[in-house]
Amino acid sequence: SSTSYSIERRNAAHGAAHVPSNIDHICDENIAFRDCGLTAMEGTDMDTKRSCDCCGSSKKAKEPDAPRASLRELYQFTSAFEKLLLLIGAMSAIACGVLMPIILVAMGYVFDQLGVSETLDGAKVMASRMDELLLIFMLIAAVFFVCRCVYFTLVEYVCQSQMLKFRQAYLKAVLRQDVSWYDTEHPEELATRFSEAIVKVQKGLGTTAFLFFEMLGYGSGSCVLGFVYQPEVAAITLASVPLLIVPGAGMMYLVENGSKIVEKAYAAAGGIAIETLFSMRTVVSLGIEPIFTDKYSRSLVGTRGVSVRNQTLLFGSGGLFLSAYLVMMAVATLYGAYRLAGEMEDSSFPYVLNKTVDGDLVELHYCADGENNPAGASMNQPCGVPLEMTCSFAFAISEAADTSITSISSLLDQSSTPAMDVDGDTTLLEAFGFESESAFRSFLEEEGPRNYTDENGGYYGCLVSAKFVMLAIFAIMMMGEGYAGLGTPLQRVVSAQQAAATILAVIQRVPTIDSFDE
Repeated sequence: SSTSYSIERRNAAHGAAHVPSNIDHICDENIAFRDCGLTAMEGTDMDTKRSCDCCGSSKKAKEPDAPRASLRELYQFTSAFEKLLLLIGAMSAIACGVLMPIILVAMGYVFDQLGVSETLDGAKVMASRMDELLLIFMLIAAVFFVCRCVYFTLVEYVCQSQMLKFRQAYLKAVLRQDVSWYDTEHPEELATRFSEAIVKVQKGLGTTAFLFFEMLGYGSGSCVLGFVYQPEVAAITLASVPLLIVPGAGMMYLVENGSKIVEKAYAAAGGIAIETLFSMRTVVSLGIEPIFTDKYSRSLVGTRGVSVRNQTLLFGSGGLFLSAYLVMMAVATLYGAYRLAGEMEDSSFPYVLNKTVDGDLVELHYCADGENNPAGASMNQPCGVPLEMTCSFAFAISEAADTSITSISSLLDQSSTPAMDVDGDTTLLEAFGFESESAFRSFLEEEGPRNYTDENGGYYGCLVSAKFVMLAIFAIMMMGEGYAGLGTPLQRVVSAQQAAATILAVIQRVPTIDSFDE
């Protein structure tokens, strides 16, 4: 071309001696090209200009934010009846979210079974408790199914109605435009642009967007449940959340922007390669191949460093994010265990029962082994190791009240306790001297430590229990999961608002000569 010819003539006239030694510095700070153009900025000569990067050297101006339609504009085609349906759908979605942490209530019965079995080897929770657990699971599943069906059906119905109205309004708007509009808007691209935009609008109006309300109910319900179960443990778990947020935010940033950072680093190396290829004859004539080779190599080294650093930070933040869950559980569990041990000590007292045997009133002292497991009883004589009744132990007895004494015969030395009057049909509650759970509870409230019963409003269950500690920890973690799920629906809505803005720009444009004007 004439441009290349003039460059070569200038190269021959000046020679390589005019290539500046600080070429890299000049290229980075003084030269800006557009589309690999050949116009030098003020203060540089053609030799300097020929040796500089033609792409990627100048700073790009910040692009303006994409226009966004408001929520009112996004839902402008909805009728009053459809808005009512959306309100019902949103409430149903919130109910779906709240039901998910309610499963913890059912899980509490499972923890009760595990706690009873751990406290009294061979003891079993009453069958009625398992029936209640089954009914709770069935009820949660049924209500969740109904709520999901309601909000999916209503939201999708309104969404499809809006899609029809958007399409009709857009087609009418396109047909009403004047000729000058078609000259600037590239009519051959209208169908493609509209189909891409309407898909985004549909996702922003559909059930994927209404997952926002479900996740909101999920997070809020979990938060409330955690503080109801064990406020102090829930607060400590919540205070540990920043340990989760910081690495999680870093990981999400790297996931979303890591590839852009690497691409930007590669763009610099690509710019050098493109410049060299476009100006190969100029580079060869000036004899500056080593300069560009060295510059390209240094750029690749920097790019490799960016890739390694990104991957290291990504996996490192991911590891910290996962370990933060363990730290949260460890902190809350240690605090809960400390409180639980203190309550066991506050509620402890030797279990002694006054009982009439052959017309005589005797004191029945219940004995234990070294781990406070029941080991028979002694009449009118203290045991070497007395059985210490605690709120947790009393709760286990009440939960397994109907368990046959034969199931835990290894823990009760029947031969040394004739006053207990036990046989194969004796239940656990009867072995401890009572026919009903209410009588057992009344006895413990009367004989237990007064300070503890007054503070607790009774003897059992415990103010702090292992079940409530674990459920509070799980509830706060579920809260974090629920609130973390708010991001995706919000992104869908924002994307829909931006897409709706491009559609509404056509719909709302009224030409001077309107073919639909009556």
